Amino acid sequence: MKSWQLSILAILFICLVFIYFAGQRQQREEGPDIFVSILPNFENKWPDSLKAYWRGSKDKGLVIKKTKDGWLVSVKKEGKKFWTYAKSQKVEKLLHDLSSLTGQLRADDRRYLDDFGLGENQGLQIVLERSGSRLASLVVGKKGPGWGSCFVKKADSSKVYLVSKDILADFDIWSKQMDSPIEIRPWIELTLIKETPFEINEVEYKCGKIHWSLKRGQQKQGSKWQLNIGKKSQVIDGNRAQEILSRLFPMRATKPLPKDEFRIQDKAKEEGVLTVKDKNGALHLLYLRPCNEKEQICLVKDEKGYVFNIAKDIKKDLDEPKKLIKEEDKKGKTSQQKR
Repeated sequence: MKSWQLSILAILFICLVFIYFAGQRQQREEGPDIFVSILPNFENKWPDSLKAYWRGSKDKGLVIKKTKDGWLVSVKKEGKKFWTYAKSQKVEKLLHDLSSLTGQLRADDRRYLDDFGLGENQGLQIVLERSGSRLASLVVGKKGPGWGSCFVKKADSSKVYLVSKDILADFDIWSKQMDSPIEIRPWIELTLIKETPFEINEVEYKCGKIHWSLKRGQQKQGSKWQLNIGKKSQVIDGNRAQEILSRLFPMRATKPLPKDEFRIQDKAKEEGVLTVKDKNGALHLLYLRPCNEKEQICLVKDEKGYVFNIAKDIKKDLDEPKKLIKEEDKKGKTSQQKR
């Protein structure tokens, strides 16, 4: 190959290298514009309330606020409107997903909003507030072409973004787009005592003449537990204690109720009090009313005054402590007394 041909090839090679690096530099410069933040930074102003509703029916929506009792959700049952516990992890996950929301611009024309499920009366609208002031308002449309993505826009904008978060999934919406009001129940916290039997150190229950307790032994006693029923006391092993506790915990309710529902239904019966102490020393208190035999449910109130229904079987186990002792345990104790 002649020298002038080599020179041309060298010049072409240099030009290609220059074009390549120029393109890489341009991509790096344009990179921040490809993915843009959709909502303002919540770092210093974390929302303390949110509202969400299907834009096809604004009457039925989700309303959540943060109080001294934690996250609460507004519930409406049988014409009554009241607040009850919300699932804090579910709320925090949604807020985290929204705070880190970035996306790619896909359209900027109101004529195309229907195509993305963001037209009038379409989509899920989320309003975030702090101390009564609005921080942001977002509309979520159809799910995106890839897994875990969806199309969104600000409420007052026509710019449509594709984000790599499935916000609809945070609301338990698994269809391609929202086409009915939000279900409130998945947001309600129905676990009254979340601790498992392995996380509990002591349980005590009192109701009239009924009084029993189960307490984990000291470290030197290993896995032994002290079971007291009335004036009678018995040492049981850890496996038997776990069997007893697993009948009760974690303790879940069937539905929330307004606070004023907790009233004396049968004055001839006493109010039950359940005290649970976990391994960290935290105390949990529950107050129980007599059961509704027809509906097979009982009323329960926690130390903060929130009221729920629980299954009758839970209170039945609490009120009949003799059932906590196995038949072989009873026989063993009787034979020891005869000696």
